[in-house]
Amino acid sequence: MKRCLLISVLLITAIITGCTAMDTHTAFVDVDYTDFRDIPGVTAEEIEAIEYLNGNNSTFIFGMPEGAACFMRESGNLDGYSVLICNWLSDLFDLRFTPQVFEWDELVEAVNSRDISFTGAFPFYQGSELFSTEPIEERTIIAVVREDGPPLSEMIKLRPLVYGFIDGTGVERAIAYLTGQTYTAVNLPAYENAYDNLMSREIDAIIVDSDAKAAFSKYDGIRTEPFSPAVYNMVSLATADPALSPIISVVQKYLDSDAAYKFADMQAKGWENYLNNELYLMLDDAERAYMQLHQNPAAVIPIALVYDNYPNSFYNEQANEWQGISVDIINEITSITGFTFGIANSKSDDWAKLLDMLENGSVALSGELIRTPER
Repeated sequence: MKRCLLISVLLITAIITGCTAMDTHTAFVDVDYTDFRDIPGVTAEEIEAIEYLNGNNSTFIFGMPEGAACFMRESGNLDGYSVLICNWLSDLFDLRFTPQVFEWDELVEAVNSRDISFTGAFPFYQGSELFSTEPIEERTIIAVVREDGPPLSEMIKLRPLVYGFIDGTGVERAIAYLTGQTYTAVNLPAYENAYDNLMSREIDAIIVDSDAKAAFSKYDGIRTEPFSPAVYNMVSLATADPALSPIISVVQKYLDSDAAYKFADMQAKGWENYLNNELYLMLDDAERAYMQLHQNPAAVIPIALVYDNYPNSFYNEQANEWQGISVDIINEITSITGFTFGIANSKSDDWAKLLDMLENGSVALSGELIRTPER
C-alpha cells in the first residue's frame, strides 16, 4: 500500500524538466551571521560569557525525543531539524552541540537537572522557569487512535472522551485553553506508556503534536488523524542552566534580526531529510539501487512537458522558464529524493510529438497522459 502510494505520487508529479535542470529562485536577500559577535544587539557581557564557555572546551548535549525533528537513519546517524540546529549552533558559537534522543520522561528530568544542556522540544509560554527563546517551530496537534475504532469526531458526539497526554509537551495546555472541549486528561510519562493505555482502552486517544507522528509509526494497530479544531503547539530553544542563558539570549537576538529566516530554512530541510528517510525505508533493494543511481546529477531522468497546459504546465516566455503545478511538485520530489529531472522536449513541441517520445522511450514520464483501458 505504501509503495503504491509512493509510485502514484511520483507518477502524478513527474512532468518536467529535461535535459536542463530546473531553476529555483530566492525571493529574499540573504542576511546571515557566521560569528555570534556580529549579531545586532549582542552585549560585551554575553560575548565574555560565551568566550568563557569556549575556553572550557565544552560539549553540550542537545536532547530531543524521537520524532520528525530528530530521527535515526538506517546508518545509525541522527538527522532532522534538531541536528541541523546543532550544526548551526556549533558553527555560530565555535562550541560543540551534540544531539541525542531520549524518552520523554528522561528528557524532562535531565533538562531540569541540567544533565542535558539544551532542548528544542519544550513548549514556549510565559512564566516558564527555563531560559528559552521565542518559538522556533510551530506544530499541529494530532490524535493517535486505535486503527479499528471510529474517527475521533464521531466518538466525541457520544460522550466526553478520555485523552492521554505526554507530560512536558505542553499539548494539554494548548488543548485546554483553545478548544473548550470537555474531556478527562490522563498524563503519561512517555510514548510507550501512552500506547499501552490506548490499546488497553484506558484512553480513547493520545493527543500529541505532529512531531510525535514519526515516533508512533513503529507501533501496530493505530492510526493518526488531525485534531479538531485546529490547535498548534509552539516549541522553543531552552536550557535550565543559568550559565548557558547567554546562548539563549544571543539566539533570540538572531531571531529578532533579518537573518531569522535561517530557522525556517533549517526546518524545511530537516523535513525533507525526514521524508527522504521515510521513503528510503519503504523501498526494496532494487528500488534503493535505482534511487542511489539517480541521485547522481549526471543521471538525468528525461520528462516530457506540455508548453501550453496552464496551470498544470506551461512555458512562461516573459520569465523564460517552465512553470506550473507540475513544476512545483517535481521540485519537491527533487528536494526529497535528490533526483535530477530534465525536459527532453522543446517549448514548441505539440502533444503528438510528446506522446511519440514517451512511446519510443525518449522520455521516462509525462504528466499529460490520460489513463485509458487501451493504455
